[in-house]
Amino acid sequence: MKFTSIINRSAVCAAFVGACTLALDINANAEKTAASPSLVKAQQSLQRFTSDYKGIHIARTVDQRVRGIYGKPFSTGSSALESTRAFLSTQAEIFGAEASEFELVGGFSNRSAIQPLIHDPATDTYKFTNVAYH
Repeated sequence: MKFTSIINRSAVCAAFVGACTLALDINANAEKTAASPSLVKAQQSLQRFTSDYKGIHIARTVDQRVRGIYGKPFSTGSSALESTRAFLSTQAEIFGAEASEFELVGGFSNRSAIQPLIHDPATDTYKFTNVAYH
């Protein structure tokens, strides 16, 4: 039993040291990134965007980068693809990038970059369309 306790204490200490190291790495990277001019520009663009378009939701990565935007309409086009292209042409800075840097990716289960969402069987149409870029 004593041996198990020693192993468990060692494992806990190793996990604690690992967690502290990870936290320090994350904080160090966040401090370096926070001073980045592109990040500051992205944050300012996002603030303008969210004040212009109330009722939208921002999905973020663990390191607080914008991963997705959804909610009330904030772009228009003849199709979901055209709408996202119009959006990126004016708002790409939100993601810290230029519009030309985005590529359509087949990120959905059907390997498509475009995924219809919420099927209405009565009309055989979809309420929303998700478009994936990288």
